[in-house]
Amino acid sequence: MNSRYVAVLRLSEDARSERESRGVRPRLMQLAGVETVQLDRVAGALLVWFNRGQITLADLVRAVEDAGVAVAGVAQGRADIDEEARMAIA
Repeated sequence: MNSRYVAVLRLSEDARSERESRGVRPRLMQLAGVETVQLDRVAGALLVWFNRGQITLADLVRAVEDAGVAVAGVAQGRADIDEEARMAIA
């Protein structure tokens, strides 16, 4: 069973600027189990692809908040879901 997931970490309003959140990506990329991190400025969120067998969602949130960036909301889903399954869920 694949444990590859994607987390959406919605940042608080005051943490959405690139200046406030730019130090978070390198910090997350150093964590075991984190594969990719992208900042979605439009949504005000960090997208984090990770291996749930190595790191938890709580660990990701803690790392972001330890970097001084407040997290306002979280969601996660399997990253290996195929398009047919995605359509069945929608």
